[in-house]
Amino acid sequence: MDTARQVVLDDLARPPGRIRRRLSRGGSGEPVVEVTEGGHAFQADLATVRFVKERAVERRRLYYVTFEGFPFRSAAHAPTRFGWVFEVKEDAHGWRMASGFGETGDEPPRHELRVNLGGGGSPGQFCAGGRVLATGLDIAWVRLVCANGLVLDDDTEGGVVLFITEQRAEAPVTAELYDRAGTHVASHEVLPG
Repeated sequence: MDTARQVVLDDLARPPGRIRRRLSRGGSGEPVVEVTEGGHAFQADLATVRFVKERAVERRRLYYVTFEGFPFRSAAHAPTRFGWVFEVKEDAHGWRMASGFGETGDEPPRHELRVNLGGGGSPGQFCAGGRVLATGLDIAWVRLVCANGLVLDDDTEGGVVLFITEQRAEAPVTAELYDRAGTHVASHEVLPG
């Protein structure tokens, strides 16, 4: 197995962490975000891990991975489906985990045409990824348009998009969704300014 992928598997094998703090998103009914340290907010079932998509640039790789697991603060006895984006970087010591973010399958379904995207970066790097939510429509590719003029495209293979670059991306970032004919179908802000 490729060592960059092994870093992802090793990260998923870590025991759950502990909650450091909770971030509320206000009274809008959106879920509270729990920030953990020392591990994830779940215990992954490694037998269910599936690498759905990969993108690479320079000495960085971005993966979209699905797996089943158990949220460690949940009373659920059945496994929950997770979709997670992992960024792995290579340095003088080999491959290491740089960042990870994702979603659980127990979120309420949305019937909007959108990309459920997370991401971020540093002054000279950017990565983002997530699921394409396009019930009943055949969305073929997604374009990210950044405030500084950077434009990134990805196909929707596997129902997900991944973006990775060695360039600076300034927010706000807008996602544009296109069908197989190349027709612009929808746009929305994915990373606010």
